[in-house]
This record gives sequence, structure tokens and C-alpha cells, in this order.
Amino acid sequence: EVEICIASIEELWERDGWCLDVLLDMGKELRSVPMLNAELDTIVLVGSPNVGKSSIVRSISTGTPEINNYPFTTRGMTLGHIFSEETEEIVCQVMDTPGLLPRRDEERNEMEMLTLASMQHLESVLVFVHDLTEGAGPKSSTH
Repeated sequence: EVEICIASIEELWERDGWCLDVLLDMGKELRSVPMLNAELDTIVLVGSPNVGKSSIVRSISTGTPEINNYPFTTRGMTLGHIFSEETEEIVCQVMDTPGLLPRRDEERNEMEMLTLASMQHLESVLVFVHDLTEGAGPKSSTH
């Protein structure tokens, strides 16, 4: 009986095991999505590539976005928290977003669409970050 049971499980696994793989992949993907707390104020930093959004998030919050000197280093959302110095409680959350280039929505990549979605669907304060030096913003990208 045990051999019949094992054979049935193996048959089931061969036929439907891909479902478990899909669920495991979805779980990995969901773990990488920032967990927003709807009760907290949210600050979303928006701007062109390479203007310093990630550096600001890293310097004012617990967020640890990747920082490099090339466009589109930020490929997803990075969330950090800002704590009160007096109470040590979380005061608000701050989000780093992928850079936006000045182009029509049809020409935007998936990363830019994430930024637009955060602007449209999150109750938040938007902070537009600008860097007026020559190497920043749209000039830093050949897209």
C-alpha cells in the first residue's frame, strides 16, 4: 500500500508540481515588495534618473536602496521609515522610486510605470527631486 501511495504522489507531482513552483515564485516576488503601512504618512520621492532620490532615502530613513552613478539603479520601490528622536516611534515612511524620463506613457519602461502607479494610487506626499548639475536627470540617460 505504501508503494501505491508513493506512486500516486509521484504521479501527482509530475502532473501538477508546476503549480507549487508558481506559488513559490510568487512568494519570493511578494517578499520583495515594500510593505506600506496605511496608517502612516507616506512620502514618495519622484524625479529623473540619477538625481539623488536613493541617497536622500538612505540618509533620512531606515531604507537602504542601492546607490550607483548610472541611470536606473533603482529598479523597484524601496521603503524606509523615519523615527521620532523623542519617542523613537515611526513617524512616517519614505519611498524611493525608479527615475522618470520626459516621454509619453507608451514609451515608458516597467520601472517608470511603477513610479507612476505609486503617484496615482498611494495617499502620499510627493516630493519632486531635482539636480541641476549637468550629469543628472534626463541627460544622464540615452533613452
